[in-house]
Amino acid sequence: VPRLYDSTVLVVEDEPLLRQVLTQELGEAGFRVVEAGDGEAAMTILREPGAGIDWLFTDIRLPGLIDGWRVADEFRMKHPLHPVIYA
Repeated sequence: VPRLYDSTVLVVEDEPLLRQVLTQELGEAGFRVVEAGDGEAAMTILREPGAGIDWLFTDIRLPGLIDGWRVADEFRMKHPLHPVIYA
């Protein structure tokens, strides 16, 4: 399980203002943050070799064909013990 001070969080949120606030707050708390505005972008990030995502924060309802549940399933396949926060 990743430690806070060296963790990277993927924030998947389609509402730009909420995504900005989450990104800012997590950054101030010591996380490195990667952002995605929809499920398709999140899947692209998760499938990048060496993406280094330790935690996932995902909105469940996302525009497009890929929802937050599917993003979390993809993340958990590679990182079954890492935290996922659903919103």
